[in-house]
Amino acid sequence: MKGLPSKWFFIFKSLIIGIFFLRLTLKYQKIIDWIQNIHWHFFEYQVNQLEHQYLNLILEILRF
Repeated sequence: MKGLPSKWFFIFKSLIIGIFFLRLTLKYQKIIDWIQNIHWHFFEYQVNQLEHQYLNLILEILRF
């Protein structure tokens, strides 16, 4: 009968550790998504800036 509580305690402990690691990885995944989102927006902004510069260049050429 003494072996039973320690087994349940081990199961309970491993469950808590598993939930903790799951929450940690989910949090890290959110942070990684957030960083990739910012990076993508920055890249999009740079592309838009480049397009803007090219459009201005074409307009300048067309003016002559």
